[in-house]
Amino acid sequence: MILTIVDEIGVRMLIDELLSHTKAENPELRKSAVKLLAIFCIHTKADLEPYIAQLIRGLIQLMTENDPEMLLLVADAVTAVVKVCPYYICTSGFRSNFTIEFEF
Repeated sequence: MILTIVDEIGVRMLIDELLSHTKAENPELRKSAVKLLAIFCIHTKADLEPYIAQLIRGLIQLMTENDPEMLLLVADAVTAVVKVCPYYICTSGFRSNFTIEFEF
């Protein structure tokens, strides 16, 4: 259902709503929001360029979690966002040195 959202207002509302749920008290709600963000970024036909910085910022903040499952979900979501990053942004240094390492 979320993949049918392609207009600018709908995309903005969806991203804002999902990012707000990543700050919820309930860990399952946070995980679900991150999963949905990753799925949306991977499969949408909408233009995500205006939201890349917001998405990266919101997801990076979740890297302080202690739950290994959540950290993997965040890494998957960040990867999904970076993969849709336009070439000219990614080649300006934003993506070329971007790596995520986790220790459990």
